Amino acid sequence: MKVGVPKEVKTLEFRVGMTPAGVRELVHDGHEVVVETNAGMGISMGINGISVYEHGGGYMPPLAVYDPAAKNPAEPQLGTGWHHVVVTYTDKQPRIYLDGYLVHTGLVSPRENVYAPYLLGGGSYGFFPGTVDEVAIYAESLSEKEV
Repeated sequence: MKVGVPKEVKTLEFRVGMTPAGVRELVHDGHEVVVETNAGMGISMGINGISVYEHGGGYMPPLAVYDPAAKNPAEPQLGTGWHHVVVTYTDKQPRIYLDGYLVHTGLVSPRENVYAPYLLGGGSYGFFPGTVDEVAIYAESLSEKEV
């Protein structure tokens, strides 16, 4: 798998710098590591919805935002129960799936490359206080049927 590491590290930009030891370990395990300034991606999820952000080099737009209140005013929040959330990128365009259904297709990224996150649960801005289960990052985008 190709792992991208953003070069700059700035507060509240949802990214993490990697130490040389971390790069060596990934390369030893057969991964290709690229350090650059193109976009990394991050996911923000709460009872009020799901957002997919890209970040790198002073750039951090939400390219996909699923707002349950806009889609179904009768159920304006995700609630606090378990949900199966999948984000795929095809041709640099994010798609958000919730509980097996495509709920939002985002904008096409203007960045040359977009890399999957490798830090889960939080960052310098805080950490998710709940439980995250069965996380998977694939080398290729899943199809709607595979989700």
